[in-house]
Amino acid sequence: MGAMPKKVRIAYFLFFAFIFIVAIPTLLLYATGYSLDDAFNLTRRGGVYVYVPEIGAQIFIGDDLRATTSRFEKEVLVKNLEAKNYLLLVSHENFWPWAKFVDVKKGEVAARFPLLVPKIMQFEEVLKNSSDYLIAAKLFATSTPALKVGGDIRVSASGPSIRAEWLEATSTAPYYFCEERAVCQKNINIWTANSKIDTLDFFPGREDAVLISFDNGIYALELDTSAYQNIYPIFRGQNPDFRISGGFVYVKDGAYIATTEL
Repeated sequence: MGAMPKKVRIAYFLFFAFIFIVAIPTLLLYATGYSLDDAFNLTRRGGVYVYVPEIGAQIFIGDDLRATTSRFEKEVLVKNLEAKNYLLLVSHENFWPWAKFVDVKKGEVAARFPLLVPKIMQFEEVLKNSSDYLIAAKLFATSTPALKVGGDIRVSASGPSIRAEWLEATSTAPYYFCEERAVCQKNINIWTANSKIDTLDFFPGREDAVLISFDNGIYALELDTSAYQNIYPIFRGQNPDFRISGGFVYVKDGAYIATTEL
């Protein structure tokens, strides 16, 4: 094969030079969150990161289905979003829906870790002749403190009110200690029930959600107070109480004792 003609070589050189000069900066701008809007103006965009361990969860932003989680894809990153407020919805046939308004900012990725709670809780009654009964009896023999510490967060109940306190520097506080507030605060009001909170503890395996009991129910409540603050039923009875041990939730309602794993 003969040598490539000089004019052809020059044409190739100019073509790849154009790619390098134009395309590479464009890709770099896109990678750092910039894109063209409808008016062809260069604007910086943001994104949303969502982690859902449950398989088959559908993730919506507004009315648009963006992803469905699978065994190998539990992390979802939606990029190139216009900086504004979005409704993020996670739907699953076996779990209560989780919804939250997320404020997407230019050049930032908002991370959310939805709390999904089963619609039907599978409780197993603890029989008196079982080893679990001895564990449960010991747990319910002592009262629970009105103050619990999970990682760097302390939650407390006083009457019907629940508060959360960040134990480290304010600059490192989770977003829900900062959103909808002028500055981040170390101590915030989380929720107020319609009657006294009887029992309070962290949701197993999480620092951003708690289990609470009051009136005739036990509920899971997230600490993020921004709309919507999600709360889910765990157990309904007459005057139920609960304890947590080793990831298992023990429920006592009168003489009935049962356990479930969350």
